[in-house]
Amino acid sequence: MDKSLNQQIKQLLQQRNISFQQWQHSDAVDCYQSAALRGTPLHLGGKSLLFKSRRGFSMFVISAAYRINSNRVRKILQQQKVRFANEQELKELAGVSKGALPPFGGRFIDCELFIDETIYANQEIVFTCGSLTESISMQVSDYLALVEGTRVDCCHPL
Repeated sequence: MDKSLNQQIKQLLQQRNISFQQWQHSDAVDCYQSAALRGTPLHLGGKSLLFKSRRGFSMFVISAAYRINSNRVRKILQQQKVRFANEQELKELAGVSKGALPPFGGRFIDCELFIDETIYANQEIVFTCGSLTESISMQVSDYLALVEGTRVDCCHPL
C-alpha cells in the first residue's frame, strides 16, 4: 500500500533535514478550530483550497486569516467558471477529506499550485497534514524551497 500523504510529507521534511513541529489534536473541521487547538495565531495557518475548472485542478494556498477572492481566481486561471473540488474529488486526488488538504500541490498532489502573498508575509506556515487531527508548522522559506508554486494576489481579509 502507498504511504499516506501525511507520511510522504514528513518523510520529505526529514530527508531534507527541515525542522518542523507537529501537533496531534482532536478533529478540526476548519482553520479557526485548527488554530485554536494548536494554540497558534490564525494568520500563520496555510489554508489550502482546491479548485476545479476546465483547466483541471488548481490549489491556492492563502493565510487562514483571509478569504479567497473567486473573481481573482477566475482571472488567474483565465476561466469563466471555477468551483471548489468536492469531497469525492479530494479523496481521489489527494486521499484526504475536506479540511485536511496540505499545501503541497504539484509535489504530491496532481494540480497547479498558486501561493498567495499572505503566505510570503509570514515567517512560519502551519497546516493540517492530510488528517483533521494532525498539523505541522515549518518555516515559510523551507516550505517555498520544497514546492513550485506561482506567487499570486488572490484574497482579501475576513
